[in-house]
Amino acid sequence: MRNPKSVIEQRGASENPAVDPAVRGDGALLRGRTCVLAELLSRITDDNLHSELDTGEPQGNEQW
Repeated sequence: MRNPKSVIEQRGASENPAVDPAVRGDGALLRGRTCVLAELLSRITDDNLHSELDTGEPQGNEQW
């Protein structure tokens, strides 16, 4: 779903916000979704857990 830039800026939304879309009458309603860290972490399994990634040397002001 594409949204007008003015709506995105007004809501302070990110490029790919977590939203719950709903149809209301002849329009659409987008509500921000609240995420709970414990619930998100509970979705991690051995099947979807990836190994450590080498991202190379620090760039800019990154410090490792």
